[in-house]
Amino acid sequence: MKKNFIALICLVSMIFSPIYEACATKQKDNLLLQKEFNINPSYEKSLKAFSKRNLNKIPKIFLDQIHEDFVHMNKPLINEKDLEATEKLISKEKDKDFYFRVKIIDRKIYYHTNVDEKDHLFERFRYVMDAISIVNKSHTIPNVDFILYCGDVIYDNLKDFKAPIFVFALNKTYINNKILIPDALTLAERNWPSLYYYINYLNKNIKWDDKISKAIWRGSSTGNVKIDDSPNSNSTFDLRINNYFKFPRVKLVEFSNLHPDLIDAKFVSIVQADDKTKKIMTEKYGIAEYMSKIDQLKYKIQFTIDGNTATYPGLLWRLRSNSVNLKVESDDYQWFNKFFKAGVDYVPVKRDLSDLKEKLEWAISHDKEALKLSKHANKTIDKYLKPTDLYWYMYALLREYSIIQTFYPKLDDRFVEYKSVEQRPCTKP
Repeated sequence: MKKNFIALICLVSMIFSPIYEACATKQKDNLLLQKEFNINPSYEKSLKAFSKRNLNKIPKIFLDQIHEDFVHMNKPLINEKDLEATEKLISKEKDKDFYFRVKIIDRKIYYHTNVDEKDHLFERFRYVMDAISIVNKSHTIPNVDFILYCGDVIYDNLKDFKAPIFVFALNKTYINNKILIPDALTLAERNWPSLYYYINYLNKNIKWDDKISKAIWRGSSTGNVKIDDSPNSNSTFDLRINNYFKFPRVKLVEFSNLHPDLIDAKFVSIVQADDKTKKIMTEKYGIAEYMSKIDQLKYKIQFTIDGNTATYPGLLWRLRSNSVNLKVESDDYQWFNKFFKAGVDYVPVKRDLSDLKEKLEWAISHDKEALKLSKHANKTIDKYLKPTDLYWYMYALLREYSIIQTFYPKLDDRFVEYKSVEQRPCTKP
């Protein structure tokens, strides 16, 4: 009887031990994050630092990016009639729910949308508005009226739109009539405003010489491969049997299986695919357990590769990680991408991954050079991309936008006032 009982205990342990370990791994991030923010809450740090900013000394590199976006507008000035005409065109679009009309009048935020507050798109919208609210707490944002797109990227030049659209990411082929704004997921308090301080905390305890000379990547199976030649063919949801092997992230995991000595790349989820494809990919590549930031920072080489569009805030924390970053070339970019230079802040990798083996071997064999890139990326982050810099860029963008706006915004019955959720120190990542 005693032997049977012991055998039962062992069996239960075998079943539940992996589950327990996975939960414990996730808790590593939670506990350290909580410890750091109990000492220095990221929201309070960001707000206090931003309130001291001299907004007359906006970095030239910020203004250059903003004015570059303005050059691609259909019209040099913005008037109310054109905004109304653009909103009417949007109402006929199949993705009309992705667009939000926003008016800031006398430091109050008003908005109009077709989506419910429980929708994930409204959650993205809320992150942007909360960031604007942070700016408004200490500095006056001029009265403005604009349209915000809360999807990932627009594969269209918007030639018929009379007014520009604020977007989180741009594709080099489709830049017309779009203005870059800090993306919602990076602005979310639990992402970059928290991750910046968290990664700094971890960097103090994980030294370069103690790291593993190998690359690491964890992510989902999202990707972007066109199925046909039509301009709007973004195959985000076309991960199927006949084309999944074309996706860059699938190629990366396939490469990792062939070269486990160079990189450990695994999927943590198979998504945006039909059931048959999910089954085949799961059997072929497996599903890895969650890997904490602590464990990922133990590797000397971080890897950035697009999903549906530019990965955010993945690129920022990897560039801040005190590891060298290998970044796959992309036609999609965000407002800050041009601040970083290939060969100076990161190692570029061709989009088809044809030089991946060469670049990984270089990073592993050129330790001093790789460390130099890592340090330069850190300096670039600290110079232009601390959490307060996101708010600073937001202020600069809205200020410059107000200069080319030719009217004073007025309200109508469609608009409701945005009530900012008072953010508190984060206790969960």
